[in-house]
Amino acid sequence: YFEILDELYGFNQVEYIGELLAVAPWIVVTFLGAILVIIKWKKLMNLEVMIYALGVVSMLGAAYLSGHTLDQFVTTCFMSLLVGLLLNRIIDVYKGEC
Repeated sequence: YFEILDELYGFNQVEYIGELLAVAPWIVVTFLGAILVIIKWKKLMNLEVMIYALGVVSMLGAAYLSGHTLDQFVTTCFMSLLVGLLLNRIIDVYKGEC
């Protein structure tokens, strides 16, 4: 039934909007963090920040490739933890604590 609706009315476009709404907050936070790292790259180019950033990007890539990972609670919690740790480290450098 849903395949017929997809062919007749183009409901498959809704899938792309849903993917964008699910992934957009993570991409926005990742890009903002990347911009902040580029501005103060001498202090932030260390192993800790790079591992956190690589973890966030790999989780986004794995979630996109698997197609269902971003709606899982555990994956969202781990991504939130990684993003929180990464942004906390970046903000600490901007405050001058590190």
